[in-house]
Amino acid sequence: MTGGDVTAAAVGRLQAQYRAGDYAGVVVSAARFPSGSPEFAAAMQLSGQANVRLGNDEIAAIHFLQAALHPSVRRSVLQSLSLFNAARSMQRLGHLASAKFLLCCDLLLAPLRGVQRSSPLLLVGLLHEAPAAQQAVLALASAIPELRVECIERLLRLLRMSSLPSAQSSMNLDIASDGDLLSVIICSHRDALFARCAAECDRAFVGQRFELIRIADARSMCEGYQRGFDASKGELLVFMHDDVELLSPDFGVRLRRELGHCDLLAIAGATRFHGPAWFSSGVDYLRGSVTVPRSDGGYELHWASLGVERTPLAVADGFFLACRRRVASAIRWDAFPIPGFHGYDIDFTHRAWRAGFQVQSAVSLQVAHASEGVFDDRWLDASKAVCARLGVELGPGTSPRWLSLTAESREEATMHFDRVLTCVASAPSTVRRLLDEPGALNAAASQHFREEFERLLPSLIAAVGAVSSGSTVARR
Repeated sequence: MTGGDVTAAAVGRLQAQYRAGDYAGVVVSAARFPSGSPEFAAAMQLSGQANVRLGNDEIAAIHFLQAALHPSVRRSVLQSLSLFNAARSMQRLGHLASAKFLLCCDLLLAPLRGVQRSSPLLLVGLLHEAPAAQQAVLALASAIPELRVECIERLLRLLRMSSLPSAQSSMNLDIASDGDLLSVIICSHRDALFARCAAECDRAFVGQRFELIRIADARSMCEGYQRGFDASKGELLVFMHDDVELLSPDFGVRLRRELGHCDLLAIAGATRFHGPAWFSSGVDYLRGSVTVPRSDGGYELHWASLGVERTPLAVADGFFLACRRRVASAIRWDAFPIPGFHGYDIDFTHRAWRAGFQVQSAVSLQVAHASEGVFDDRWLDASKAVCARLGVELGPGTSPRWLSLTAESREEATMHFDRVLTCVASAPSTVRRLLDEPGALNAAASQHFREEFERLLPSLIAAVGAVSSGSTVARR
């Protein structure tokens, strides 16, 4: 056997020793592993667990950190587990600043390799006296698929009980009002609804160059939208229903900024497409949000995700779509003529995704839609026909699982939405600031442990600094 084989076999013997309860023997055996070997991290992780069993959290924390900082485990789940275990040891020793530091490192590195599931939830618990920091952690952790629902639910509860500055105060909205012409295309045969929708556009796009194109006699949504596109002059296009409200302040400016990130923009969609509906692949793949007006003047705000991650959508709901002209020119609404007013959106957005266009859900746009959908036989027949034509398999047919807040007025609805937006936008910088918390680097009990801790952490700081300035989380 080669030296590597011997070392790998030794890890197996170490695991057997741990399972047998010989914790002192594990510590002695683990110390024999050379620090340069790939198995050193696994040995230190086991040694740390053995030291915890022996009641020696100081040495356990050092060994967990040695495992976390070893080159062989960078960007791996073992690195996350080691950071979490080190934080737990620091927590038990009473060094809470150091524990929070390690958990912040774990969270900021998560986009590269995932995170130990309990890590961000432990961090939230340690930040019980800092609600703004709790909110930031929950916002970032909502990007972790298995934590999305729990983190959004907890975040919405916290935000409802707290006060935050207006989102506009922290958002860069400096985009010239005389930019590319925006063409808004609406198929509407209902005069009253169109008049209300036109008023929404006048308010939402004030100061913006835009034209409003009404197709009052559309024979199908595809036919009407294609005719509207052919008549349009804008470089930027919006296709929307006549029963929507454009709630966000500075809506037109936000829309232009969102289109700077993608080619085709939707309010809600899914990162995987199994028919017949855009949401049929299941809740894990849903992105975006939607607001629904109530008959009493209130609103229901629903989130499938918080927009922390700008993951490409494979399909989207069609009540509001915005795109660059080149997308509509390439995809065209009549490429596969679809009769009636169903299935047009999954056809257009999925073909755009297949063509390589960047399709995303809007992070900063709040749109209210007065219809939650009519899923009757006509809808099912049309959607199945589209899926068959596209070669898309049918999925489980599940309904969206929205995380919700209620608002009693339009003003309150926009306030709630922008509070969430503010929290999400500021989350990365808030978590990074926690790394500078006083005492995070020198809160150890003994001189030996302090020296070891301070020796190891600069490498961790450098790693997190590089990741947090260039990772997908930090850019958002």
